Amino acid sequence: MEVRGKMVEIKCNYCAKPKLVREADRKRGWGKFCNKTCKAKAQEAKTGQYRRYLSGGYSTKRNTHDEGYFSDDDRGEMYFWDDDLNN
Repeated sequence: MEVRGKMVEIKCNYCAKPKLVREADRKRGWGKFCNKTCKAKAQEAKTGQYRRYLSGGYSTKRNTHDEGYFSDDDRGEMYFWDDDLNN
């Protein structure tokens, strides 16, 4: 397979394995990791999102459309999802 553009060798930001990536992608800020697994591990180490999710730190009702779920806004009006109005 022919690759378009100049290739540069990088070291993975997580495991330090060498990998060839396109120079244009590197300039965009891409090509920092050797694969998706290393990217995911680095992101988890930085944010802790998945660990918080597993421990129950996230609300399971987030982004639901249950009637009465949404609270008052700054104007004091109640907002809720009404399926009859959206059909």
